[in-house]
Amino acid sequence: MLVPSAASAGPGEPNLQLVDDHVRQGQEAYNRREFALAARHWQQAVELLPDVGEHSDNRTAIYEYIADAYEKAVAEHDDLKLIQEGLRVLDAYAAAVDPGHKLPDIVMRARTTLRARLAAAQRATAADRPDAGPSVPAPSQPGPELRRRDEQKKGLLIAGGIVTAASAGMFVLLGTSIAQTSKREDEFQANRCDLDQPVGVCEQIYSRGVTSDRLAVTSLITGPLLLGAGMAMLLIAARRKSSRHAWTPSFGARMVGATWSLRF
Repeated sequence: MLVPSAASAGPGEPNLQLVDDHVRQGQEAYNRREFALAARHWQQAVELLPDVGEHSDNRTAIYEYIADAYEKAVAEHDDLKLIQEGLRVLDAYAAAVDPGHKLPDIVMRARTTLRARLAAAQRATAADRPDAGPSVPAPSQPGPELRRRDEQKKGLLIAGGIVTAASAGMFVLLGTSIAQTSKREDEFQANRCDLDQPVGVCEQIYSRGVTSDRLAVTSLITGPLLLGAGMAMLLIAARRKSSRHAWTPSFGARMVGATWSLRF
C-alpha cells in the first residue's frame, strides 16, 4: 500500500485507514479492468490526504494512478461524460501543483489524450445535429419570396381598409339621399306641382328629387359591394401565410369573391 495503516486518526489528522481502504479498493477495481471505478476510489483517497510535505509523495503517486486509470477507461469506453470527468480531476490537480514543480509525465500525457478525445467527441456530436453544418446557414433576413408575400399582405390590408371605409361613406350618402328625396317629394306636393308637366319652381324641385333618388339607388348598390370587397381583402390578408398558396380577391359590378391558386 502507499500509506501506513492506522486504526484511528487523531484530531485534525487524516484517517489513514480510510485512505488505505480506498487505495486497496481502487487497485482491486483496476485489476478487474474497471478503470473508471478505480480512478474514483483513488480520487476519494487523495482527497483525504492533506497537501503537506509528509503526504506529497503519496498524493503524487495516487494522481499518477488516477491519470493512468482515466486514460485506460476512455480508451475502452469513448464516453463524453467520462472524458470530461477525467479532465476535471486532472486539471484541478495541475492547477494546485506548485508552479515550480513539474507535473508527472503520465499526468501530462493523460491530459493531452483526454483533450484530444474531447475535441473529437464534440465534433462528432455537432455533426450528428440535424441543423449542423456550414452549408445550411440560418438566414438572417427573410428571402425575396417571403418579403414579396409580406408586401402583398400589407397591400391587401391597406386596400381592404380603404374600400371598407368607402363603403361606409356610401351608406352615409344613401341615408342623406333618401332624406333629400323625401324632402323634395314634400316640396313637390306643397307647391301642387304637376308630375307630368312640372314647370318653374316645380321643375327645379323635380330635377333635384331625381338627382337625390339616383344617388340613393347608386349608394344602395355600391355600398354593399364595397363592403364585401373590403371585408374579403381584410380576411384574405389576415389568413395569408408564407406558402405557395395564394388568395386573390375578385369583384365586379354584381359579384364579390376570391380566387385560390397554387404556385409551383
